[in-house]
Amino acid sequence: MCVIEFSRDRIGLTICDANFEAISIVQSDGTIVLSEYKEHPLPINFKPQTTFQFIYDEQGTLHLQLTGPFTLGNETLGYAVAHMKAHHITKIATDYTGLGESGETLLAKEAGDGNAIFIAPLRFSEAARWGNTVPKDQLNVPITQALQQNEEVFTDAQDYRGVSVFAATAYLPEVGVGIAVLEKLKDLDYKF
Repeated sequence: MCVIEFSRDRIGLTICDANFEAISIVQSDGTIVLSEYKEHPLPINFKPQTTFQFIYDEQGTLHLQLTGPFTLGNETLGYAVAHMKAHHITKIATDYTGLGESGETLLAKEAGDGNAIFIAPLRFSEAARWGNTVPKDQLNVPITQALQQNEEVFTDAQDYRGVSVFAATAYLPEVGVGIAVLEKLKDLDYKF
């Protein structure tokens, strides 16, 4: 829960939820008007609209940025930009319970160029941080299918490394995230 207090003499921000790291009030041009920090601790990727974005800090830690308008009647006065810890998202992607030695859960968003960009660590990539992408034209890769909102089971697909996998995909439209859960075909007991 975040509290924003308004009075004639003061506007104050109080963060009461441990998952929230920072809140700022910004103008429509992105200028910070009010923050509990002299300088906001994370980069603000501001868009003057309601948004839900994933960002990484300089250490490669995933955070969520939530932006929403302050309105009075029909007039937008400014925007609240809040950053939250995203450890619960990376925990989902890095919990391999029931996935054996070769299974993993992939989470990705669509990058500006339409390619899939991973938003959580990859099990089999040492450089698994923000920026790892799969080209949008690689339609045999399950995460590409997930971002195209194709919720299916694939019995012989290729993962981001080119390995043959069994995969199931889903799409979360509320946050624009594709999910692919996969396991190497050679590690499955079942034959298709």
